[in-house]
Amino acid sequence: MSTIEPVLPAVTFGIPVQRDATSAEASTDSPDTVSATASNSRSENGARQNSVNGVNVRISGPGQSLAQRSAAASGNQDIEESGLPETIQDLLKRIRELRKQLQEKQQELQALMADQSMTPQQRQLRQQALQSELASINGALTEALGMLNRTLRESKTPPEQMQKAATLAML
Repeated sequence: MSTIEPVLPAVTFGIPVQRDATSAEASTDSPDTVSATASNSRSENGARQNSVNGVNVRISGPGQSLAQRSAAASGNQDIEESGLPETIQDLLKRIRELRKQLQEKQQELQALMADQSMTPQQRQLRQQALQSELASINGALTEALGMLNRTLRESKTPPEQMQKAATLAML
């Protein structure tokens, strides 16, 4: 077994990984590359863990949240490149997020209805809770759409931009 330097750059993660000589073996072709196999799992608290040759990398809840926001931001690239005022862009992003949440809750409700592991009382209580969440999200979506309409009217947005905003709100 060869000794491994205490710190090897982990090119795949973009951060240095602390290792000791007993943790695992990694083959290095050059000082800047590490070839390794990876696996993903979740810890008991829900944090994502990535294991590379015995080295565990935990991604905390806030880290996962940041990654999700970053992914959501890239999903809004068309809004950001639309040339619309920033307040309208923010409303459009909020509308998309609410629609996504609405879809997720609807899927959760469908899964609940198919779940036979609960008692009828448990299922009914969970169904009522989900329906309440759906109503709340629906109300927020209606409010955001109303705010978008008001903002477009009050800012005297040109018709072409109004049409662009309406199209983006429907996507």
